[in-house]
Amino acid sequence: MVLGSMARDEQLLVTDQDDALVLDDQFDPVQHDAYFRALATFVSDGLAACGYSYCKGGIMATNDQWRQPLKVWRGYFDQWIEKPNLTTLLNSCNFFDMNGVFGQLGLIQELNILCASKSSAHRVFLSAMARIALNRTPQVGFFRTFVVETDGQHKRIINLKGRGTAPLTDLIRIHALACGSTAQNSFDRLDAIASSNAIPPDALKQLRYALEFLSMVRIRHQADALEQGDTPNNYTEPERFSNSERHNLKEAFQVLSNGQNFFRFRYPVKGRLAS
Repeated sequence: MVLGSMARDEQLLVTDQDDALVLDDQFDPVQHDAYFRALATFVSDGLAACGYSYCKGGIMATNDQWRQPLKVWRGYFDQWIEKPNLTTLLNSCNFFDMNGVFGQLGLIQELNILCASKSSAHRVFLSAMARIALNRTPQVGFFRTFVVETDGQHKRIINLKGRGTAPLTDLIRIHALACGSTAQNSFDRLDAIASSNAIPPDALKQLRYALEFLSMVRIRHQADALEQGDTPNNYTEPERFSNSERHNLKEAFQVLSNGQNFFRFRYPVKGRLAS
């Protein structure tokens, strides 16, 4: 199965590998694991040769932890949801966008159903996920001015993914889990949220607009970099935009800010999370 943006059908030019193997419960490590390890290595090396860099966090099927039978995966998900801590919450952020690409895809569907049904029944887990999501704030200040940052060689930049589309997809994912949806694509999740009446229609419309606009800005920015012979990334300077574009960008970030404020009300968290 693939994870993250590929699972959501939202992958852009700047990406890496995020994948795992879900095996039948008849899997015997002694008899079978050498084969599946070799298969994972073959696929991972092939993806790297095509330009998909290895995941720096090791979220690939070449990692023994992420090449397991269904019963082990069910145990992972049960633990992550029932006893959330900082480590397991990061795993949830990575693995709760998942989609099967080859093999017995019913195994992945079982995990999707487990994830959605169990998450919706555990308010503490959703609140803990919300706390993690709120760590990434949008780049607009109280007076609707850009809050720029410095990231290594980049100065006075806006992080279109880390402070834009990523926290938006976090918000949408958690709302979708709360209503028990198994959808993976963010726009499909918004449709599921709308059906559940969990968020006012106007707020949903604004979330859809913000995600569409920020995604298009990212796509255009990365395409421009390729045309100029540069390495595409997710960083840009506010000065590159016209006045109307800056206005729309601020509006999109403000939608994210409003969504996060609603999150604090909908999923309050008390106390500290265990590490």
